[in-house]
Amino acid sequence: MTAPDQWQFDSDALSPDDSFVRYRELYAPGADAVRLSRPFAAKVRAWRLHRGLLFDRRLRGVGHERDAARVQRDSFDHFTLTFVLSGDQAVDTGEGFHQLLPGEALLLDMTLPMRLRSYDAHIVTVSIARDRLAGAAGQLDGLHGAILTGPGAGLLGDYLRALVDRIAALSDTAHEPAMTALSALVAVALGKAVDEDSELLAARRATARIERIRALIDARLSDPDFTASEVIATSDLSRATLYRTFRPYGGLAGYIQLRRLERVRRALGDPRDERPFATIALDSGFESSSHCSRLFTDRFGVRPGAYRKMMALNTDTDDPRIAMRMWQAEVR
Repeated sequence: MTAPDQWQFDSDALSPDDSFVRYRELYAPGADAVRLSRPFAAKVRAWRLHRGLLFDRRLRGVGHERDAARVQRDSFDHFTLTFVLSGDQAVDTGEGFHQLLPGEALLLDMTLPMRLRSYDAHIVTVSIARDRLAGAAGQLDGLHGAILTGPGAGLLGDYLRALVDRIAALSDTAHEPAMTALSALVAVALGKAVDEDSELLAARRATARIERIRALIDARLSDPDFTASEVIATSDLSRATLYRTFRPYGGLAGYIQLRRLERVRRALGDPRDERPFATIALDSGFESSSHCSRLFTDRFGVRPGAYRKMMALNTDTDDPRIAMRMWQAEVR
C-alpha cells in the first residue's frame, strides 16, 4: 500500500496543547471529538480497504459524537463495527450510556445519532458500506447500537485481530474479499442464516447485481458519454432500487462522478504517472480539466496540483486529516 492508503496518529509525538486539536481535526469529517476528564492520549493506525476503512485505536480520555444536526449535514449511510479488545468503552444511542466489555462488538448506523466514550480502551473499528453489510446480513433495520456477544463475536474478534496484523502485507486485490469475509462474520455474529427461500438470500443476490453495476461503471469511466441513463437502461434492477443504493453519493450520477474523481486522485498520487493533469482529467471521463479541478477541490479539500506535489514530496499530507476526508467520501 502507498500513502494515503494508510496512516498513523500518535498524540505522544505532539505537544500536549496540539495533540487534541490535531485529533479533533482528524476526526472532524466523521464525528465531533470531545475531551473527557481523564488525560487525553491516542495512538491510531488506519488503512483504507475496498469501500471500507479499518482502524486500530488505543484511546484515552476522548469521546466521539454525532448529533442529529451532524447526521443530517454529512449524509453518511454506512455502518461502523467496533470490537473491544481491552479497556473501558461505552456507547449511548439515545437511552443512556452502556458499558461495553472486552470481547464484545458494537454496530452503529451512521444515519442515526450516537455518542461513544473511550475512557481507556483498545478497540478495532471498521467502516462498512451499507449495501455490502446488507448483502451479508439482510435487513439492517434495528441494528443501531446492537451489541454482539458470544462465540460469533469471538470469531469476529479473532478475524479483526488477524486483519490488523496482516493488512499491510495484503495486495490491493485482496481487500475486497477481506471485506466480504468480514461482512459474512458479522452476519454469523448476528445469528443470520441463509436458506434457499430466505430474505437474506434475496439480499445477497441483489448485492451481487449491484456489484456488477459498480464493475460496469468502473470499466466505462473513461468514456465521457457514459451516464447514469445508460446504467439504468442496462440494469435488471428497478430505478427505485438503484436510487436507494446510490443515494448517499447523490444518486447514480454522483457515484459515477465520485469514481472518476477517485481515478484522478490515484493517478495524481502515483509517481510513475507522468501525464499532465489535463490529460488525466480527460482520460477519466471529464469534459474539461477546469471542471475536474473544481470538483476535485470541492471533494478532497485540496487543488489537484497541490495534491500531486504533496504526494511527490511525501510530506505530511498523506497527512491523516486530508486522508480521512478523502476516505470518508469513498465509504459514505
